[in-house]
Amino acid sequence: MKNLILFIFFSVLTNNLYCQIQSNFKLSQDDLLSINYYDSTYREKVNGDTLSKYINIEFITKEEFNRNKIEEENYFDRDTLAIRKDNGVIRLNCIDTVVKYIDNDDDGDRYCQYEYFGQIPFMNKYVVSGYFYEWINCFLVDKDSGKETVLFDTPLISPNKKHIISFSYNPYLNVIDFQLFSISGNDINLITELHFSGWNTTQKNNFFWGKDNSFYLEVINPENYEEINDIYYIKISIK
Repeated sequence: MKNLILFIFFSVLTNNLYCQIQSNFKLSQDDLLSINYYDSTYREKVNGDTLSKYINIEFITKEEFNRNKIEEENYFDRDTLAIRKDNGVIRLNCIDTVVKYIDNDDDGDRYCQYEYFGQIPFMNKYVVSGYFYEWINCFLVDKDSGKETVLFDTPLISPNKKHIISFSYNPYLNVIDFQLFSISGNDINLITELHFSGWNTTQKNNFFWGKDNSFYLEVINPENYEEINDIYYIKISIK
């Protein structure tokens, strides 16, 4: 009888601890808007008012998430054979200049490797991926001027071709580094750069631009590494 009581006691205790751990994986609206540190676009502390100037973030249902999926349009021309690396150097011949990306095999912070990814014809841009010691970047290079735009990762272009979102997970600060750009002809302008600390994408990388030109993501609490429960769906609307 004593053993049975102990068994029941520890079973209840274990279940309560499990439920408590699971409850820590919940997300709130405040979590969606939580910013880790300074917005490097403006060098000022980001608050709710600043965030609300550019985007709106809200929870949605899984049904709404799936309902807004569309077939992704491929804006890239993967002409990777047209421009090849020569002795660790990629040369992009622009009308006004030649832009070079040079590999460096040194250990530590100086390490860098570049890969020519292709072109985005409607924006008149070359695309180059950069792999560094502790991070990656994507570079959009204007084929006329040679002007370089630096992105956190691959450019995700809205269906109406008016915006770019680029984001990546920063494991050192445990944040989502997020950029929003506007597209006007061949010009790309950074609207804002934000660093979200309250949520992370799932390992499935389930995100997309929807048919309403809003951005949809499947997200979790950053501490929910196993992703067993508490999967959320969010919508980012551009203002």
